Amino acid sequence: MVNIINRRTKRIFILRPDHLGDLVLFSAALKHIRHHWPDASITLCVRNFGLNLFEKCPHIDRLLDYAELCSSIAAQGRLAWMPAMRGCDRLGDFLRKTVPWLVRRRFACDLAILPLVSPMPEYHRVMEWIPAKKRVGIRGYHTTQTLVEDMESRLSYSEQMDASEIAWDFPELETTRKFLEFLGIKTISNEMRPEFWVEDADQAQAVRLIQRITGEAVVGIAPGVSSLPGKKLPPEWYVQAFEKSRGLISKLVFFGSEVDCMYCESILQAFADSGWPEKSLLNLSGRTTVRQTVECYKRCDIMVTQETAAVHMSTALRKRVVGIVGGGHYGRFYPWGDSQFSRVVKKAMDCYGCNWICKYDTVRCIQEIDPQVAGEEILFLLSKN
Repeated sequence: MVNIINRRTKRIFILRPDHLGDLVLFSAALKHIRHHWPDASITLCVRNFGLNLFEKCPHIDRLLDYAELCSSIAAQGRLAWMPAMRGCDRLGDFLRKTVPWLVRRRFACDLAILPLVSPMPEYHRVMEWIPAKKRVGIRGYHTTQTLVEDMESRLSYSEQMDASEIAWDFPELETTRKFLEFLGIKTISNEMRPEFWVEDADQAQAVRLIQRITGEAVVGIAPGVSSLPGKKLPPEWYVQAFEKSRGLISKLVFFGSEVDCMYCESILQAFADSGWPEKSLLNLSGRTTVRQTVECYKRCDIMVTQETAAVHMSTALRKRVVGIVGGGHYGRFYPWGDSQFSRVVKKAMDCYGCNWICKYDTVRCIQEIDPQVAGEEILFLLSKN
């Protein structure tokens, strides 16, 4: 446990520039950090796609775009190499000393936190740039950094939690809980369920987009994956998975980001070509914000998804969900939640835990999943509806 952090800490900077699914899993940690430091000014730095997720979070005081932070770092670097101009030596020296101080002062804090078990080397450099009295992170886990990069980063931190003994399939929610304990924050497992903060306007938009009649079954599909080429399942796979439940479902709703639009449209077209009525098919990919997506998931009876953020959102909302899962990080991010409602479709292989460094020509643990198995899980959850 860190014993150098003052409970009277006034300014806290949290760096989380990772994927949307990771941010969803981390969301519950914010209330515990706020409770531990009730009077602190808390800044959370995330990538652009995470801004909408945390925009209404009551546990933070400032939300920062990671691109803005990187832009400030780059600007300071360019200024440091500003060429000398004749007659302007004093001005150049003044600017080189003063402007970087002013730029960094915007991000000054008492405590900077990087709560990532597997940080990219870039994130260590950003943390080193942040003007903080104390910096706390995690060391010893080498999925996205080498041992050398990990060792070189250690001088940048005041304290680091040792993750070298954490197994590759140790649940991410429990890792976050361990890190909170490292900060001196006591929690229990059932207090780590992800949270969402939405507005009435988000709910109203979801009602407009998904109009449903009492008694009908609405199923959401979030098929988009971008972490590794070859993980996307062919459109026909989804058609086969839903074949046995065709007469039980009133509407299929497709979700995804803007980059998923064409993929979702191809799956929708495959359903239409197989005889599903076009009025029962709705493509919402690229049409909703993160918070609106959360509200749309609430209006679905079941979610079927290969996309990790959708899996985490659905499970956190206690929705019935079929998660299509490969072996790269199996167990670390999913499954979690109530096993009666959070179902897993997979192809077990002895190479699980590969961190998506696949030794095969195709991603077999995904591409060889039997759609009939997924179909049975869909029928099982429909029977629970």
